[in-house]
Amino acid sequence: MSSKSNNSPNTSISDQKQRLSKMSHGSTTQRAEPRYFRLSPISAETATNEINTYTEDFDPKFKITEEFKIKLLETLNSRPDDETGTRRGFLNVPDCTTDDGQNIIRQVIGRGGCYFHLTTQNTGIDFIWHDRAQNKFFFWGTKYPLIRAMKIIDKRISMVTQRMESKTTP
Repeated sequence: MSSKSNNSPNTSISDQKQRLSKMSHGSTTQRAEPRYFRLSPISAETATNEINTYTEDFDPKFKITEEFKIKLLETLNSRPDDETGTRRGFLNVPDCTTDDGQNIIRQVIGRGGCYFHLTTQNTGIDFIWHDRAQNKFFFWGTKYPLIRAMKIIDKRISMVTQRMESKTTP
């Protein structure tokens, strides 16, 4: 009797595929297709101008602390304007002209922007903003933290959307 291990180098690729197929049958989790995000390199000056415009020069109504503003501007201005520098990315969001779309967006952002704040802090990106006119979430930061943040928010959009759909489906 032969005792061939599943991790043996003699295990064929087709055996491995069959094993993976058997493991995935009956499983309710499906692996999502990989997502690709368009990230545009931008200068620190451009990033600063865009964020200033969106926040109306850090208007107090947006509850952005002076400490955060100073740190953000220092970070942007100290970063080189090259391939390692600041990038901007975006995610399209649900239609904010519908009640369902507005509800999804509100839940993704969180009360007082708490989920945007957490994502910004936990990933180390510079800033996230919801542009209602363009119906997009904009992100500023360096490449890999930016991708991580966009994945987190994208997953949150999917999660909230699915939760809302399951509530309306009998």
